[in-house]
Amino acid sequence: KYLGLELLIVGGVINLIDRLVYGFVRDYWSLLASGIYNNLADYLIALGIVYFFVELKQDERN
Repeated sequence: KYLGLELLIVGGVINLIDRLVYGFVRDYWSLLASGIYNNLADYLIALGIVYFFVELKQDERN
């Protein structure tokens, strides 16, 4: 039921760990060779936000 929120939290924690360990957040995946780099945590956060609002909308209908 709270998957969106869980994805958001996990992504944030991963970025926090990177910042504490390395002093910065490492971005290592290029999105469609566009020159824009992200990491797994960034995708988890984005997916979590989308999923959170989808869940919210479904709850309003019920």
